Amino acid sequence: SSTAVFEVTKEYGTAELYVLLEGIIDFDKEKKRLEKEISEIEKFISVLQQKLNNQQFLIKAPTTEVERTKELYQLNTEKLNKLKKVLADIE
Repeated sequence: SSTAVFEVTKEYGTAELYVLLEGIIDFDKEKKRLEKEISEIEKFISVLQQKLNNQQFLIKAPTTEVERTKELYQLNTEKLNKLKKVLADIE
């Protein structure tokens, strides 16, 4: 179990709210969950990347499908980066 103290800070106008997360979140469990989610997203991104690198897909697929694949790639890449940052913060 992690002995580090973590807090969340949220500003509301001129006031700030601090919430200590120690004892509320099992950081070891959260780390494992994040690692699993990161792995799943990396696999999905790999599939999307293969599609986008496939000239036949780009030529033959409807434009909407190609655009949707690009959008999914971008959204999942952003999500992956955020999850990796959260994981780094709790390690």
